[in-house]
Amino acid sequence: MRFSLAVLLSALLAGCVSYEYVAPSTPEGVACTSVCNRTRDQCTARENRIAREEKDRCERNELLRQNRCLVLAKNDADKANCLKEKNSCYTSANTYHCSSEYDQCFQGCGGQIIEHKS
Repeated sequence: MRFSLAVLLSALLAGCVSYEYVAPSTPEGVACTSVCNRTRDQCTARENRIAREEKDRCERNELLRQNRCLVLAKNDADKANCLKEKNSCYTSANTYHCSSEYDQCFQGCGGQIIEHKS
């Protein structure tokens, strides 16, 4: 068991990748990357807002469903079941494309992205 755990851990650690961002050195490149930063920040804020709105909508719908269930419940057991059956409203912002577009913009400005594998 110990051997297989050690092999698994070393395989997992061998797959670690990190990225180093080397900014361009010219004033034009620096100005260009600041546009990339603003665009990425706006994209991330938009995706966070969308996720928050989806969560709020889900929670409103869940509350309506629960209230409808309680109104239609015929007895206390039915009401208890209404309260037990709560759907999750977890959402997560999809910011992958924001990062991907940022990387393209950063490199287009003369920046370098260096991949490090450990």
